[in-house]
Amino acid sequence: IVRDIPEEIQSAALLEERGLVITSISHPKIDLQLSGNRIDLMQLNSGNIHVYADVSQIYEPGEHNISYTQVFPGTVPDSAIEVQSRSPDTIRVTVERKASKKVNVEVEYRGAVPQGYLTDEANIQLSAKTVYISGPQSIVETVVAAKIIVDLTNCTETISKYYH
Repeated sequence: IVRDIPEEIQSAALLEERGLVITSISHPKIDLQLSGNRIDLMQLNSGNIHVYADVSQIYEPGEHNISYTQVFPGTVPDSAIEVQSRSPDTIRVTVERKASKKVNVEVEYRGAVPQGYLTDEANIQLSAKTVYISGPQSIVETVVAAKIIVDLTNCTETISKYYH
């Protein structure tokens, strides 16, 4: 048995073109029970077996069960290995509509400047007062602002930083 083979999603760019985004995958790792020649089996491990799940046939949001294919390294012919069992047999992918919106940028100050220094929070200068966000609709709808957190602890000079 080869355990914990990472799954790779194929055609995710097609989903994005359709205005969709994957929000969860039921089993990001796959277990395969294999049989074959001992020499061939000894060459296999979770790092050189590739598991591909193709989402190109998904056109609508919701939960979708999709199949996957496994590909063995070039040193092991596919005909030399027989897959006895796969766990899981299919993968459940949850897909949502992709959404975008513009939100205000807010600054939150944390910590305190040392005694004798002042903050001028009223005259903050931002290069952008709003930003565009995008992602799963259920998450984007809950976002009310983008927040920059500035730590003022022991700050003794003007802050001029690029935050991202």
